[in-house]
Amino acid sequence: MSENLIWSGKVDAKNAEGTNTGIALKAGEIITILASGWARNGSENFALTAPQGRIPREGETLTLRNPSLQARLGNENYPVGNHKYRWSVPAEGTLTLFFADGKDQYKDNAGEFSVEVYREADISVAAPAPFEDLTNFERDNWNNWQAGPAGHDLYLVDASTRAVEFITRPNKNHAGEILKKTLTGLTAGHEYTWTVKIARIIGKYEAPKVSLRADGKDVSAPLELKQANEWVTLSGKFKATGSQAELAVVSHVSASMGNDFRIKELKIKG
Repeated sequence: MSENLIWSGKVDAKNAEGTNTGIALKAGEIITILASGWARNGSENFALTAPQGRIPREGETLTLRNPSLQARLGNENYPVGNHKYRWSVPAEGTLTLFFADGKDQYKDNAGEFSVEVYREADISVAAPAPFEDLTNFERDNWNNWQAGPAGHDLYLVDASTRAVEFITRPNKNHAGEILKKTLTGLTAGHEYTWTVKIARIIGKYEAPKVSLRADGKDVSAPLELKQANEWVTLSGKFKATGSQAELAVVSHVSASMGNDFRIKELKIKG
């Protein structure tokens, strides 16, 4: 269906102010209003009225029937009746539904109408495609990732799959940002999931510890890579503050003895 229920409730025939639905509408929006029920207009038992208007008494012909259920937007009133199908809202405002009667005539009324309001979805606008930024180093494509201050001597290798390798070298500090990227195309306020597939290599001496950082904030705890040649997934989440974010893979071990690993995939989804 192209319509969604956005409000349902009662409209009391005794309430001169009507029922404020709290729905803020814009001019041109398409809504449908459906109503049912009976009310009594005045103290006479035979003066029954439906949302569409008063029921004529036997032998009576109503040449003009004014709907008893009406809508108000701002200072303007609009007839509703039993239904108002695919109504193009004429003006901006908050929707109020009310029982139509003369001034100071509400106290003797009784009954209520049950009303549902539907907003038509804009089916002409396709849902935005999910965001995904995937780097797997196929065809030597780094997808704008580059070495950070601690990313010394990075190079690509074939190890059952294409991967970037971090081999530590003597007399160099290997703690800090080793791989970084400015990620673009984000939506401010939206949450993104970032995963990295990573494996320790060689397996001697000190084990690597690696975490993820977005816009200078840690988005994962440091993960210790204990087992050599075992691919594990490091993951974290971050909320975009604008259309781009500064991402970094961070090493927490400065040692050049051991501390060797590979990364074969970096993926951001949201």
